[in-house]
Amino acid sequence: MMTYRFRDGMGESLAERDFPDHAAALAWAATEDEFETEIQRVEYRGPDGDWRWAGPLLGGAAVSSPRAEAQPAKCHSLLTPVPTDGRTSSSVRIAAD
Repeated sequence: MMTYRFRDGMGESLAERDFPDHAAALAWAATEDEFETEIQRVEYRGPDGDWRWAGPLLGGAAVSSPRAEAQPAKCHSLLTPVPTDGRTSSSVRIAAD
């Protein structure tokens, strides 16, 4: 058994529970309904005691859950172009010391 931590969109810890593997923890996160906010991230305790990402909630076994299918995607690509209005620039400058 491994310990998993479940976080909301703001990074607040909602719960810690033990599961036999990532698939079981991700499936539980995709179908749970006991919290007021939705679980956005699942982490597990690594061998050194640090927290590590367990995998995507909308992939693998979790994708077939009714809750996962009913929820629209809540993330946006960082590569989506952002329109400029003349006051901002889409270029990046790197200053050399």
